[in-house]
Amino acid sequence: MEIILQPQAKIPEKLTLMSNFIRIPGKEVEGMSRGIPRIGLLTDRIDYNYQKKILSGIMDMCDRHGMDFLCYSGGPLGSPYEYEDQRNIIFDLVGEQILDGIILLSGSLSNFITQEEYSRFYKRFLYLPMVSIAVDLPGVPSVLIDNRKGFTDLITHLIKEHHCTNIGFIKGPDANPDANIRHEVFLQVLKDHGIPVNPEYIAFGDFRTASGIAAAEYLMKKGHIDFSHLTSMHDGFSAGTLNVLKRRGMQIEKGPNTYNDLQAIVASNDNMAIGAMEAMAIRNILVPYDIIVTGFDNQEETEFTSPPLTTVDQPLYEQGAAAVELMAALLAGKSPKGPVMLQSTLLLRESCGCNRSYHELTITSGKGKDSDFPKELLESGFMKDSTALLGISRINFLSDKLKDLFDCFLTEIRELKSRYFILSLNVLLEQEYHLKGSLITWKNLLMKMYERSAANINDEMSASFAGELLKTGMLCIEETAKRQQAYERMQIEFQLAELRVIVQNISACMTIDELCSAVSIEFRKFGIDTFLLLSYATDGKSRFLTGFKGEQDFEIPEDRCIFDSRSLMPEGIIDNLGLLSFDIKPLFSGKDQLGFIIFNLDRSRFFFYETLRAQVSDALKSINLFRDREEAEAELEKALRALKKSHKKFKRLSIIDELTKLNNRRGFSGLVEAYFKLAVRRNEEFSLFYFDLDGLKKINDTYGHKEGDNAICLAAGILKKTFRHSDILGRLGGDEFAALCDRIGSGEVDPVVKRLIVEMDKVNASSSKPYKISLSYGIAVHTQSIPFASVEDMMVKADSDLYEQRKKRNGIQD
Repeated sequence: MEIILQPQAKIPEKLTLMSNFIRIPGKEVEGMSRGIPRIGLLTDRIDYNYQKKILSGIMDMCDRHGMDFLCYSGGPLGSPYEYEDQRNIIFDLVGEQILDGIILLSGSLSNFITQEEYSRFYKRFLYLPMVSIAVDLPGVPSVLIDNRKGFTDLITHLIKEHHCTNIGFIKGPDANPDANIRHEVFLQVLKDHGIPVNPEYIAFGDFRTASGIAAAEYLMKKGHIDFSHLTSMHDGFSAGTLNVLKRRGMQIEKGPNTYNDLQAIVASNDNMAIGAMEAMAIRNILVPYDIIVTGFDNQEETEFTSPPLTTVDQPLYEQGAAAVELMAALLAGKSPKGPVMLQSTLLLRESCGCNRSYHELTITSGKGKDSDFPKELLESGFMKDSTALLGISRINFLSDKLKDLFDCFLTEIRELKSRYFILSLNVLLEQEYHLKGSLITWKNLLMKMYERSAANINDEMSASFAGELLKTGMLCIEETAKRQQAYERMQIEFQLAELRVIVQNISACMTIDELCSAVSIEFRKFGIDTFLLLSYATDGKSRFLTGFKGEQDFEIPEDRCIFDSRSLMPEGIIDNLGLLSFDIKPLFSGKDQLGFIIFNLDRSRFFFYETLRAQVSDALKSINLFRDREEAEAELEKALRALKKSHKKFKRLSIIDELTKLNNRRGFSGLVEAYFKLAVRRNEEFSLFYFDLDGLKKINDTYGHKEGDNAICLAAGILKKTFRHSDILGRLGGDEFAALCDRIGSGEVDPVVKRLIVEMDKVNASSSKPYKISLSYGIAVHTQSIPFASVEDMMVKADSDLYEQRKKRNGIQD
């Protein structure tokens, strides 16, 4: 049986079961090793508005009932965006060692994968009680929102009130059930009104703003919107005005470019709708005059877009709260039947052409007599409205004050005298100001207050006074909101300035100790209460690096710093932290998994947490690279010492050419093979030169072998002066020589060749010999992009290069 919850209703009593197992300090409850429930949320992000609203409901309900809460912030499964899927390693830390139950934010986790793939994912955790949000999973209690009614009302409103018949639709990800339901509703409502579906008017997105921009560009093209004529006039009307008149059924002879075929764009979520409006703004297309745009979700920023976005409200806060109550039922041994179903609601704003501003109120007299004023009924209705707007947690706190406010409003309307209503409102607004609540919501609340009472006002004077009282209240809200926004802007600017300092100080860290010290100091300054930094050690194990709670640092003995990763922290810490409310984020850079980081959950810092996570990840990556480099340099130094030692040993084994005192073939090969392995392991570039002494046979035949030996020694001397002490030289036999150049890449061989030519010219200029010393050469360069498998392959390449060089010289003979 399906449980239906209206958005303004509280959680049903039969699901409020916390008293059955609420924690008693120092006591243990059967089935829970710690005596209290500890709940984990698996989500993709927490810094997006959709997730933040649900998370707020979960946090408030956990806090209300004294439950521990751990948020595992991963990423959307199977994300096509580079490296985003790397975030999901955090889900490997989920385990029964620390959790009693799991809540899945299934709606956003499964956007990019099939139902089968998501099934494989969540079944990994079925050994724990589980609740799903936004997706109905077989055998798993779920909290759903009925998208159909709100979305049906939205599209019906566009058709009936705005006379839209050509409506574009931006669909969400194919794998997302909610996106598919909204698509089905769109097609069905058009069918019910006899409007044919134009396949070209359906575009596809992924719930992100950028995809909304791309989809809107596609729809504008298919909708034959001529950007260059949108400001044209026809019979005294602008193009935008003509579109409005057309939608309202007025017959106007269609002139050139007077209105567009596409009349509205309905997006499957607010992000894509905002993207569509951005695309319109770029093209100087006016919303709603040239085209209507609507969304779905009622994200916070939709009230601040220009124009404010018509959307469908989802009771996301209540959805999160209901998920905790379902988990409570499971942990109490109950078996909830069917999903909890919440209702979505249409919110009309200016982006569809509807303006419900209080400045344009029409004051009308109601029916009935003053004695019939049904105060209790009106108050009950107003409190339901307030619950829907403010959420269960805020209503529990403000219930009595809101009733007093409404009572003042009704009393002053009757008496036509202002006394305490504005004062009471200002007191409530100041509370919301300091608690950083949404003051815009209070404008909607006052509108509901007015609407509930206006229909029962029985004379013009009372109606006019109610309107003036409402407008005064609205002005109070606007003034307080301006102060709040200015203050919050200043706070954000201050926090961003602090964040820049933190980023600079963390970036400068060269060692783990420096990083641990920096984050402990800087994060405390930033107002973070609890923090832990942990790195991966071996398979399934992690290492504690640093952490603090308040002013107290966690001091962990060395023998306890390595722990089971699923325990999240060394033994003894978590059970001494009091009531838990933590965000657990992965530390990664590119494809490198580094560890994880834990913050206390603070709603005002969700965005900054993600920035800090990324910065700590980059710092850890840099520190690891620097450490690897130092270790590699130490290894290289050790290898060079070994090479020198081996060099002496090779000398003792007659590896030196007696004539030139260079390495002979065996000595050269041994040294080069050792160097080759080390350089390849370090990803270093190096070069191999292969030389032939030109005309040696002619010198031997003409002047004798003794003079031929002299020519060989002169060539060896030229090579010694050309190459560095760190390079490896050898005479391979007869007139063949070779040289390996340490860390000389393809862009650095030319200076070596120039030195060779200079040294040959010097010898020939100062020599009285009847012949010239000339060396032909070939080069092979080992790089990361063109590596060689062995020294032998390099020798073959250098020999081939030498042969090609000699052919070009045309005339040099052995």
